[in-house]
Amino acid sequence: MTIMARIRDERAADDALPSLLSVARMTAFVGGPLFLVGVVLHPARDGIGVHAAGAMYGITHALQAFSLLLQAVCLVSVYAAGVPRFGRRGLSAFFSALVGTLLWFGLIAIDGSRNPVVARYAHALVHTPADFEPGVAMIILPALVLFPIGYVLLARLLVGVGAKWPGLLLGVGAVLYVLGGLCIFALCSGASASSRSARTLPSSRRSRSRARCPTRSASCCSAARVWRSARRRRHDSAPASREAR
Repeated sequence: MTIMARIRDERAADDALPSLLSVARMTAFVGGPLFLVGVVLHPARDGIGVHAAGAMYGITHALQAFSLLLQAVCLVSVYAAGVPRFGRRGLSAFFSALVGTLLWFGLIAIDGSRNPVVARYAHALVHTPADFEPGVAMIILPALVLFPIGYVLLARLLVGVGAKWPGLLLGVGAVLYVLGGLCIFALCSGASASSRSARTLPSSRRSRSRARCPTRSASCCSAARVWRSARRRRHDSAPASREAR
């Protein structure tokens, strides 16, 4: 019975192999270009750019999220189709890449749904360390670590079994993509600091004008300045009118 059961399992695995390979091929050919389209169409990443993009910001992140789910299905299909070939190292490499992909899916979902709201009310906080709440950090920080590490391990595995160029493209591409994402925080932090400094001078001028007439509103203070200037012009023109007489 044990031998017959093993034979049936091997035949079932052989029958499922073409289906697994076709699923892996289809999800790879659709998920990869779809993720690229989402990255290329991604609007500006600072708070003002996110707010100005409107619905386009969420659409690009939805494309990336769908592509990541397809890539996760591709990873599972490739591993299931090539278990004997990948050996024991294949489990850790594919599992790390799969977990990193799913965590990055969570990061993209948070970014595409949360940052447009933050940009509407506090655009200086978008993509800055000041916006790192504990619930957000629990997804983002593991994703930033596991996503590149998982794909580097997968790249080493693929290079070891003869798939050199796919492995190099996956490993190098994942590392460069994450490094580019980390640079966003530095650029957006600098942009928010410059915008705050640009707003400092007008606010100081407003505070000085309020200090001159602290008990009045801005419109009352403007009217008082106009009245004083008109009174000064009448006072200066009075001697000239007397001389003319």
